[in-house]
Amino acid sequence: MILWTIQPEEIFELIERTGVYRCDGRKMGMRDYRERYSWLADNMLLRIRKVTMFKTEDKR
Repeated sequence: MILWTIQPEEIFELIERTGVYRCDGRKMGMRDYRERYSWLADNMLLRIRKVTMFKTEDKR
């Protein structure tokens, strides 16, 4: 999966080293992000499941 983001170089290096980056929600400017992010995360999971199911069915 390819995800696009704009981050400082040190964050990029952290992602390269660990494969993970978690934002500190206390430092975010957007205070109502949780509801919006939950919607985005839920929709991504639905789409990933559909693609995975489609690929699994295709292999049979």
